[in-house]
Amino acid sequence: MSPLLDVLPSELLLLIISLLSIADTQNLRQTCRTLSQLTRDKSLWLARLDHIRQRGDTPLPPHLCHPPFDAAEFSSRAIESVVILATRSADSWLRPREMVPLIPAVHGQVIAGLEIFLDKWLLVVYLSGRAQLWDMANRDSVATLDLGHGAWSYFGCLTSGKIMLAMSSVETETFLYTVDSTGFTLLGSFRCAEDRTVRAIDAERHLVVCHSATPELSVICWDDQAKWTIPLDDTEEMYNNVLAVHLLGSHILAIRARTVELHPWPQVPSLVMVHRLPSALGPASICVSDPIPSSADNSYTIFILSNGINHLSLYKVLVSGGTMDVSLAGAMRPDNSKHLFISAHALGLRAGRAMWVERQRSTIARRVNLCTLSQRREAWHEMAANGAVVFTLASYDLRDDLTHCALAEVSGRIAFGNRAGAVFLLENKRLQG
Repeated sequence: MSPLLDVLPSELLLLIISLLSIADTQNLRQTCRTLSQLTRDKSLWLARLDHIRQRGDTPLPPHLCHPPFDAAEFSSRAIESVVILATRSADSWLRPREMVPLIPAVHGQVIAGLEIFLDKWLLVVYLSGRAQLWDMANRDSVATLDLGHGAWSYFGCLTSGKIMLAMSSVETETFLYTVDSTGFTLLGSFRCAEDRTVRAIDAERHLVVCHSATPELSVICWDDQAKWTIPLDDTEEMYNNVLAVHLLGSHILAIRARTVELHPWPQVPSLVMVHRLPSALGPASICVSDPIPSSADNSYTIFILSNGINHLSLYKVLVSGGTMDVSLAGAMRPDNSKHLFISAHALGLRAGRAMWVERQRSTIARRVNLCTLSQRREAWHEMAANGAVVFTLASYDLRDDLTHCALAEVSGRIAFGNRAGAVFLLENKRLQG
């Protein structure tokens, strides 16, 4: 160790180290024991984490996104790992990627959807009632569910730290599972008099929110089959199906084809807030972020990314208590929009990143676009200007059309499914390092 280090206070050394890049910081710890200990100091990595948070352009895990959080609950190594992952992901997010096959196409297996949880697990669900959980880092299938033949719909989410999956058949029976590396564990099932689609799950209260062709939401307890209904206004007699639902404390946010509505919890007296959208949303054309809590009590921000076939619209929903405000927060409207269509799109759970697949009408190339969305609440998101094409797939075969995609917002991992039923990852070597 240099004698100079003996006379410099550790606070000054930490200040100097904080000005270095992460790579230089890691190299510095190889020089001597004193510097090795200083480069592992928790205050150093907490300061870098706070800098990333204030900059607002790099997604972080939900529990570290906004203060206050208890730093004592996290070790210096854990905070360092998050900072390194976030920085590496930000540096590599818009760089070109390569396709890595994960699941080959199987005749008769049509993909219903892809979901990524905890930046680690990929859930692949098929219309036939088959579901698989994959470890993306190891590219290994860890659990499989097969409900047999028939047509199935599904709803997957992360609630109370658990991966939940609802599988509903055309025979109007719904099965609820928790999913982890040990398998699919059945929690319960229930039957309805008519076909219902699960739109939300509350693991703490053992509740599911369903919607059917009738103008109402059904809240069902899977323990005792107790049921409450929330009437929906359909006076205009126009198509206004429920596309997504979020449970926000004592209110339920219903995102419908033509309106965004804030309903009170059943048996709770309150006004219903309704915002009419300028154009209708298609039945499979939206991605919705998780509710992002603010510092104020009972206040949330939710983002909706809508696919208009040849353009994207980003809506912002602000919910505070029993009030709601909906506004257009961004868009992707290319000059040649009449000559392209968007086959798949995805939005990060905290709306920090987005992606879409576009194809020009006169070409065979499918282009995968990624973009970064500002975390500042008042920002306008010009998605095309803040994005880049990271992968191009050229094929004459329509079965190679990219019809499903999923996005791990923090790590930057991406999964795709095509019309034939094959699943693959888009990877960047720096993200794997």
